[in-house]
Amino acid sequence: MISTTDLEVRNDIIKATNRQTQVSDEQLFALSEFPKKLEVYFSSHQQSRKLYFERRSRQYNSVEGIEKVRIINMTTVIRTFASAFLELPHRATRNYKALVKTLGSDIFNETHRIEMYYSAALIHYRLEYLFRSQYINTTYKVARYHMHMAFRILGMDLVNLPPKNSNEMKRKCENLIELLWDETKYKELFDKVVEVIDTASENNLDRDTIRTESFTQKVRVECDNIIN
Repeated sequence: MISTTDLEVRNDIIKATNRQTQVSDEQLFALSEFPKKLEVYFSSHQQSRKLYFERRSRQYNSVEGIEKVRIINMTTVIRTFASAFLELPHRATRNYKALVKTLGSDIFNETHRIEMYYSAALIHYRLEYLFRSQYINTTYKVARYHMHMAFRILGMDLVNLPPKNSNEMKRKCENLIELLWDETKYKELFDKVVEVIDTASENNLDRDTIRTESFTQKVRVECDNIIN
């Protein structure tokens, strides 16, 4: 038995012994520095704009006064970021394990602008509210990750992104965040996103068709047509 109050020592022990216990790749990566920065950044916003990045499972369960819908767990952040900024919505469900393998490189890279992750989580938060309130019919849930991608493209008015470590990316994300907190503008943009999904799917929201790379390309083309 090992006892310590030093968090870094504790983390090192967990990493060293993870093969002996059931610790997921996400849980293991949560001990690294970038997720810690995300946790701090998410909670640094003013109260009305605050989301909570759940770096460790159930870490906010005993905290009173937090709306559960504002808690965004590690899995959701991975899926929403991959959909919105890597344009891989078809992998968010069917091939999630492949996304996890890219932690530290394509996702949660130390050089990435941290604003990308908050804005991706905010897209998720806003869209889930529209589903709950029936503003958007829940039949579109099957395409939710493609909707994340389409919203990011249309919201930034960009098909091709600036470098993920650039000041330009920071600026674009901050503009997107402002749009998402505008109660009128974000709904209007999601109206356009629904139209994109309808056109790309030809009004056929079949799960097996939606969750494919070819459908991702169709959504991207429709967004490109709107921008250009």
